Amino acid sequence: MAKIVFEHLDYAYAKKNVLTDVNLTINDGEFFSLLGPSGVGKSTLLNLLAGFLSPQRGSIFIDDKDVTRLPPNKRRLGLVFQNYALFPNLTVAGNVAYGLKIAKTPRAEIPQKVTDALALVKLGQYAERMPRELSGGQQQRVAIARALVVEPRVLLLDEPLSNLDAKLRKEMRIVIRELQQRVGITTLLVTHDQSEALSISDRIGVLGDAHLQQVGTPTEVYDQPQNQYVANFIGSTNFITSDAHNGQLNLALKDDTGKQLTLAAAAVAGTGAVAGETTLMIRPENIHLMKEATDATFSGTITELEYLGNAVQGRIQFATGQLTFYRLVDQALPPVHAGDAVNVLVDETAFVAIHHHHLKEAGA
Repeated sequence: MAKIVFEHLDYAYAKKNVLTDVNLTINDGEFFSLLGPSGVGKSTLLNLLAGFLSPQRGSIFIDDKDVTRLPPNKRRLGLVFQNYALFPNLTVAGNVAYGLKIAKTPRAEIPQKVTDALALVKLGQYAERMPRELSGGQQQRVAIARALVVEPRVLLLDEPLSNLDAKLRKEMRIVIRELQQRVGITTLLVTHDQSEALSISDRIGVLGDAHLQQVGTPTEVYDQPQNQYVANFIGSTNFITSDAHNGQLNLALKDDTGKQLTLAAAAVAGTGAVAGETTLMIRPENIHLMKEATDATFSGTITELEYLGNAVQGRIQFATGQLTFYRLVDQALPPVHAGDAVNVLVDETAFVAIHHHHLKEAGA
C-alpha cells in the first residue's frame, strides 16, 4: 500500500492549462475516484502519476518519495485501461504472466503467481482461453489480475468500465470494490460516471476548469457541494436565488396563490451570516408531493413527468419559478400525471448555500 501526494501540480497542452495548482493527498489503502466530464484532465492526472507525462510545475510523492521524474517502470504501479489492452495472441494465463516476465520474476515462481492472481478475480478455470473467448467483464478481470500480479503499490483504473453495458458495469463495480478491499491496495479510479464514483469510493475529487473543485466522501460531495460546478455536475438539482435580510432568506419562488417560500438563514447549510443575494440548492428527492394542502405546502402544476421504473421525476411550475422533483413509486400514493395540480412540501433543512469559487487546495 502507499500514500500519494500531488503538490502544486500544473500541466498544459499547447499552452492551455489542463491542470492548475492541483494539491491532493490520497491516503494509504484508500479507494479514491477522480470525477469530471470528458476533457477536464482526469486521465492527464493519472498519466502524470504513472510517469507517462511530466508536469510543468509541482511534485508527485509516493510514500514520501519524490517520483516526479522517475520513469514509469520504477514506480511500481498497476494500470487498467478502458480498452483492457490484452494481447490477443496470448492466453489468459499468458497475459497475466506478461508483466512478471518483464519484471524478470524467476521463471519457477511465475505459474503459482498467475494461478493466485486468476483465483483472486475468480477466473482460474479460464487460464488457457484466449481473450476473444471471454466476455467484456471477464476481459476486464483479466486486465485487473495482470495489474495486481506484479504486486504494485498503487492500482490505477482509467475509465475501466465505460466499454461495458449498464448491467455489467454495476456488477463490475462490486467486483472491483471487493477486490480492492481484499487486497488493501491504494486505488485511483478515473471516471466520468458519477454513479460509479459515488457507489464505490472512499472519497471523490471533482475536477473541472483545470482545478480540483471539491474533495470529500460521496455523501459530502453530494449533500454539501462546495460550489455551483460540483452541485450541477453531481446528480440532478434545483438552484433558487434568495435574498437575505436580518437572518431571513426570501426565495425567488412564489406559488400559485402568491405565497413566497422563506427560510431562516441559520437553518441553511453554508449560509452563515449572509446578506444580499444568495444561490441555494435543493435536491429533487427533497421536494415532496402531498395529498392535502397545509400552511406549509405550496401549490403548483406538474409540467413534465418522466417514468424511471421504480421512480418518477418531473418538473413543477409555480407562479414564479420551477422545481424538479423525484419520487419513488409508492403503491400507497396515487400516481401523478403531467398537468396535475399538486401540493408541494419543501424540506427546508435540505437547502445548501452555493458558492462560485473553486478550491485552491484539497487534501486528506
